[in-house]
Amino acid sequence: ASAVVDPTQIPPKSGQCENVANVKFLNGNRIAYPAACVVVVYDLSAHSQAFMRAHDDDCICLAVNATREVGASGQVASMRNRDPPIYVWDTSSLQVVAKLQGFHKRRVTRVEFSPTAQYIASVGGDDAHSICVYDWRTEQPVFFGNGALEEVYSLSFNPLNMDEFLQVGGKHVKFWSFEKQSSIMSAMRQAQHMQRDWKQA
Repeated sequence: ASAVVDPTQIPPKSGQCENVANVKFLNGNRIAYPAACVVVVYDLSAHSQAFMRAHDDDCICLAVNATREVGASGQVASMRNRDPPIYVWDTSSLQVVAKLQGFHKRRVTRVEFSPTAQYIASVGGDDAHSICVYDWRTEQPVFFGNGALEEVYSLSFNPLNMDEFLQVGGKHVKFWSFEKQSSIMSAMRQAQHMQRDWKQA
């Protein structure tokens, strides 16, 4: 007789790790989180909501800078935006201050600010889980490269060196250095053809 599988015990499959850690605290006792194609900003004291409405399809990732004054959010590709955009916006006025677009395909799955908020690192939903680092004020990519064959779950900049950040994902941890423009460490299993240096834009 075949065993009965409890559906609640089935581990998540690849591609099911979107919308992880997407609730962020802002200044003034407010929180932000994505819901469909808007970013909801909820005021805990006033019990009121405001919305950042720039996205035209599902917003699936969110980040805020260290001072909680600037947010960044990425979405899936849409009919109007075949290359999914990242919107950078003021967390007080909810007005868009920059639009980063043209590199990623399918979706933007992760975004993260550098400690000084000069750069935004992002992960795409393509097969290589490509990574791009933008100078968001100029709306231009600074570095880009292939992330990993497996999903990338998280990005984090080195708080002591703004030229370094790491990615963590399925069966891998990978450290990057802007200065060396190369992967300085790749742990766990990585496909050989995915272990490449950064390319300068």
